[in-house]
Amino acid sequence: MAAPTVVSVHPVSAATGVVLSDTITVLFDQEVDQTTVSLFIEGPDTDRWSGPDLAYWDDPNTTSDDEILQSPAYKGIVPGTLSFVQVDAQGEDISGSHDYSGTGTIWRSKAVFTPTLPLAPGVVYRVYIVGDEESNDDIVSGVSSRTVFDTVKGSNLGNGEVDFSGGYEGSISDTIHVELLGTGVAGAINFKWWRESAPAIIRELTTKQTSQLLESEIYVRFVSGTYQVGDTFEAVVKPASRMTSTYTWTFTTGSGSIATVSATTPSTCAAIVGGGGSVLGSLTILSIVPAETATHLDPNSITEVVVTFSEALDEDTIDDDSVLVWTEPVNGDFDDQTITYAGTIAKILSVSGSTLTIQIS
Repeated sequence: MAAPTVVSVHPVSAATGVVLSDTITVLFDQEVDQTTVSLFIEGPDTDRWSGPDLAYWDDPNTTSDDEILQSPAYKGIVPGTLSFVQVDAQGEDISGSHDYSGTGTIWRSKAVFTPTLPLAPGVVYRVYIVGDEESNDDIVSGVSSRTVFDTVKGSNLGNGEVDFSGGYEGSISDTIHVELLGTGVAGAINFKWWRESAPAIIRELTTKQTSQLLESEIYVRFVSGTYQVGDTFEAVVKPASRMTSTYTWTFTTGSGSIATVSATTPSTCAAIVGGGGSVLGSLTILSIVPAETATHLDPNSITEVVVTFSEALDEDTIDDDSVLVWTEPVNGDFDDQTITYAGTIAKILSVSGSTLTIQIS
């Protein structure tokens, strides 16, 4: 199987004016082994997040922005989460579709990187998708093609489900077979397994309903349901093909400013609000509790934020994408050293007419 290639990215290469709350996506030409995808984004050299644990650098004794990372060629790494979506050739979500034959190119994988905090305005960001540029060394890296495929059930008497997973490290295409021998105490399952290429080599194992290593980084997991003696399961495995070069591109964020249509400007268009909804006229914020830039508040007493708008809200436009809540350390000294919040925090959103209530914990 050919190595994965990048079909498209978002934001596109050299894009400008990118929205600060945007996500970064990468579409591959085939399904990939998700555990092999290393995607990271290089931010401005004043970014205070850095290192493998994404440590946050801040000096409470200073009143200005820290410049500890302002050094030549030093860049911060944007913190965030990486998720995957199974899509078709048009990029439409088809999660739950299967590939039993091991073709690998029936569907595609889309990697979605969601930054923990909004991106900084007016900054050039560079995205990297790591490839195995030194294929002759002992370090294996780079995005790999999918190597372990979906489970095929035999003519089973039970309704139990089995998942095969892992990153197959073998050199030949093969099929892994599992047959149930019985169930033991405390949910233990007895089974035997063999490779189609070597049917005479049969191994017997006892496991519980957790992932059990077979060999060559192939795992089997007995997921749920009832199992009967003689039930069989199998899955195709294929050798990995890896990207041999690192894919990289840049984009530039916008100012983050929100343009307000002048009241004297005639227009028949609706004003865009939040995550794609709209209201007629100009929607404005009348009040916020606690007040904007309020200080010396007891953090234990703040359980909600109440925002009152000039008009009734469309509840369909209020969601986790249109309402963001995050925290960051403040400059200065404080006695309670247990207050270490940084990043996004959990919230519950509710709408009543023109009032948005954000419950936080």
